[in-house]
Amino acid sequence: MQELVLQELASLASKAMPRPRVRGAPGAATTLQAFTPTSLGGFPYFWQDPRSLEFNPRTYSWIASSLRANANPAELDASFFVNYYIQVLSQIDYSLSSSDAAKLLAAGQSISTAQVALLSAWKAAFGSLPRATGGGQPIDLIVKTITTEWATPPTTLAALRQTADLNAALNSAPASQKAQILPALPAYIQALGAADLANAVPMNRGLLARALEAAQYPSLVNGGLRTSDLLMNPAYSIRPSVSKILADLNSPDQLSVVIDASRSDSQFSVSLNGGVNQSVPELDFLRMEPPESTFDLGAYVSANQQQPVRIEMVFQGLALVDFGPVPFDPATGRSWFWTAPIRDAIRNTGQDVSGFRFAQKPAVDFTKEGPFGFVTRVGLSRYPSIAVKAANAPENPVQQRMLAGSASRVTVANQGPSEGYGISSGVDAESGLFTVRFDPPADPGTINSTAFVVGVNTFYPAA
Repeated sequence: MQELVLQELASLASKAMPRPRVRGAPGAATTLQAFTPTSLGGFPYFWQDPRSLEFNPRTYSWIASSLRANANPAELDASFFVNYYIQVLSQIDYSLSSSDAAKLLAAGQSISTAQVALLSAWKAAFGSLPRATGGGQPIDLIVKTITTEWATPPTTLAALRQTADLNAALNSAPASQKAQILPALPAYIQALGAADLANAVPMNRGLLARALEAAQYPSLVNGGLRTSDLLMNPAYSIRPSVSKILADLNSPDQLSVVIDASRSDSQFSVSLNGGVNQSVPELDFLRMEPPESTFDLGAYVSANQQQPVRIEMVFQGLALVDFGPVPFDPATGRSWFWTAPIRDAIRNTGQDVSGFRFAQKPAVDFTKEGPFGFVTRVGLSRYPSIAVKAANAPENPVQQRMLAGSASRVTVANQGPSEGYGISSGVDAESGLFTVRFDPPADPGTINSTAFVVGVNTFYPAA
């Protein structure tokens, strides 16, 4: 039954929510899917501590959690996604294919030959080799002269390697010397191109090490995020602002779910929002636990076998919140989330190619049935107001005592506020039905506030 309610909520929210604010982001689909947060409860939307402007650690723990494997609806797991990420990234290496390794070996020999030819041509053209101060080599000065003084605008060896007409590219070179140098230049440029393979290995291994360090040992230097409990964490971003979320939750937008339930033999027959009747073994989506006793919805429905019991839930205010890991920036070496090596290593498994590969394949399921994923968008509302309507008042003494209580802990699909609902009961003037109302407590809008998750988008970065 809980799954049916969650799917109905996600479907209603998908139609009612505004379109995503940022297109192209992970999880940018407009359709929300059913979700239960399990032990983490509702979403701690007050993500910024107003006293320090630092990140709320409760919000961080929620958004940084991984997804539970093989869960439908989607569920959060108690473990952090970054732990799986570290496990995977630490097993990746960058290496050359056997053919590229052979090219690199041959390039080392050809560079020496091509360099001697270019130096000899330069000396024949100019009478001597250039001399550098500070220990520079003549070949470096020759390359600098060719790329900066012989070409307008200045060029690079990489650009010269791609050009089809070196003579035209070197448009500012002295004609007589260019005629002597030009025959020796292409071989040297191409030999250096093959040698670039040698730079690819240390460069990519270095980038891997920096991304891994930012995930394992986050700091202000490598782009880590400090939460208000003064701990450093791998960085996550979130939007919109707390004030925008509050404004959306206080809007008149709402979702309504009406459930008609009756007892049918050993099963319950239910319909949602006037839909087709479905059989379920128990009414487990709604739990009510007052201090004195527990209101058993299933028993209440069973006691009213003559007529269905109607459960009306209204979810007030609708907000969309997007979040996710901050991507690693290879240019600056800051932050941590870098999925290209992971996807490449998966694709390169068993292949003799240059690139990222698993040194030892991690025991992680990268598909959407595994844990290597996270929630990247939530649809939120206030906790619902609930009315349970039946033809007769409860006859069970335990349930009668419950109605005399002042507050109850009410959870819908395992979500509920930490403080109790207010309880009221009586005959509804309009319908004539005996009605039990559960009204959620007022939300103070503070650092401890949470909201009901009506649906999510998930993201599996390596699937």
